[in-house]
Amino acid sequence: MDWNNFNSILVRVDGADMAKMNRIRAWARRNNATVKVSRYARDAYEGHVKVPMPLGRDQQAAKVTELKAII
Repeated sequence: MDWNNFNSILVRVDGADMAKMNRIRAWARRNNATVKVSRYARDAYEGHVKVPMPLGRDQQAAKVTELKAII
């Protein structure tokens, strides 16, 4: 367990195409999240997005829900 990121939530990204990845990366820039994905086919990506907890659990849960709507 990484104690430096104990409060972060990992949201899984499976089978995203280039357009969806652009939306996910834009969302991550706006919300100070980290995107770690790998390309496994010509236009398919998989990985995860690490969503930090800036203010509290409720705000983090709202951000995760917003991200899942994009995915």
